[in-house]
Order: sequence, then C-alpha cells, then structure tokens
Amino acid sequence: VAINSWYSDFYNVLQKPKIELLDSNSTQKIEENLENNTTLIQEANQRAEQNFQKANFINKGALYYYQNLLEYFFNSRAMIEKPNYSANDFYALILVFLAIAIPYVLIATINIYFASVYAFKWREAMTFSYLKFWKNKDDNIEGSSQRIQEDTYNFSKIVESLGLSFIKALMTLVAFIPILWSLSDVVSKALFANLSENSSFYFLKNIDGLLVYIALLISLGGLVVS
Repeated sequence: VAINSWYSDFYNVLQKPKIELLDSNSTQKIEENLENNTTLIQEANQRAEQNFQKANFINKGALYYYQNLLEYFFNSRAMIEKPNYSANDFYALILVFLAIAIPYVLIATINIYFASVYAFKWREAMTFSYLKFWKNKDDNIEGSSQRIQEDTYNFSKIVESLGLSFIKALMTLVAFIPILWSLSDVVSKALFANLSENSSFYFLKNIDGLLVYIALLISLGGLVVS
C-alpha cells in the first residue's frame, strides 16, 4: 500500500518536471512561495487525513508510515500539488522509496528464512518417522531411501509454497479490496453516466463495489481456464 501511494506521487513528479534552470532567481522565488504557502500544506494534510480515514485497519499502518515520511521530507503529510516539481522533489521521493523498500527487504528475508527453517525441520521429523516403518519391513523396497528423501522433500516444499501463497493472497485481498471498493463508485458513474434506465446494463450503475466483483469474476475465470 505504501509503495502504491509512493508510485502515484512519484508518477506525478515525473509528469511535471521543472524545465527552468535551477539557479534561476525567478524559479527559486516561485519554489519558495509554493513551499511556504500554508494553504497548500493545509490542503495536502486534509487530503492525507481523508485517505487515512478511508483506509482499513491494516492499510492505516502503511499509510501512517508513508505520511510520516512525506512530512519529514516535504513538511506535509501528502504531496503538495505544484505546477512543476524540481529535482529536489525527485531525490526526496527516491529517499522515501528507500525508507519503504529497505525495511520490506529485511522483513521478506527474515520471513523466507524462518519459513525455510520450519520446512526443513518438518522434513527432518517426517524422515525419522518414516525410517521406523522402513526398518520394520522384512522385504527390500527398491530405492526406498531415495523415495523417503524425495517424497518428504517434495511434500514439505509443496505445503510451504501453498501456505505462503495463501497468506500473500489473503493479505493482498485485505489490502486492496477497500481501495477497489472506494474507486468503484467513481468508475461506475464515469462508465455508465450516459446509460438510460431502459438499458439492460443500467443495474450496473447502482452496484456498490463493482470493481471488486469484476476482479473476483476475472480471477475465477482465470482459475477455471488454468
């Protein structure tokens, strides 16, 4: 969520670069006036507060962290809307990205480490459990040692992969369903603004969370096809 918010602001900065020379006196004055304009800062903070209130309890943590980073680098909890953005804004957003990405990389590395250790310990326990049954058999089974080794390895890796994929998918749903739900009203009005009441698709105009249902249907369709 924090990365998506950063990307939105970073995209706006890239779309409005400052063409003037950095040492231009007039440009510096315009930049100083914009940065010191308390009205723009108040509007940015109000937008940040509205976005924070709309977020669910999981997204609020990410938004709170991101808004505090913006406040540290830009003195406002949201990006101030400017006609043009300077190179300083670009570099500041790069630092904001690093402040988001580095903790994520560390957490992801720790998560992979503990998941791998757990899968290895589980595989070890299954191997010793199956060895008892193997030793109690009188007849010889061809390649039994390799079968125990490979079967326990494949089973533990499959369960580990399925478990991590399920948790990631669940967290993605929790994080992005509220965002899709909030955007559905605007998108529905824009897409079906010209539909008459006699149209067969008029009912789509009044469906809350339309984008959520569309995403769900597409996912189910892809699952059936695959």
